[in-house]
Amino acid sequence: APEAVPHLLPQMALMAGFLGKPDALAGRTADVAVTTTGPVGEFTLRLGEKVSVSAGAPDRPDGTLALPAEAWTRLVTGRLKPPYIPAGIATTGTADLELLRRVFPKF
Repeated sequence: APEAVPHLLPQMALMAGFLGKPDALAGRTADVAVTTTGPVGEFTLRLGEKVSVSAGAPDRPDGTLALPAEAWTRLVTGRLKPPYIPAGIATTGTADLELLRRVFPKF
């Protein structure tokens, strides 16, 4: 439900560490700048031996991911699949949406 998103958004940093599967990265590492809308948020998604999320954007991101906050919560919980992938998700650099969906498989 859309009204739950503002309450769930702060929990995504903790959940990403538990739900993220770094094996999907095949040894790659990256810092991804994540920005959300509805509500607005700015995070750093660190991909490496561990997956983590912290507040604020990285100084030198390897990629960017811009998406609605609802899509971010769906991504981290492994539920960003058709028909729930909204138009307008923007990625650059290492922030490949398909790779990120493998890092966050459904639990």
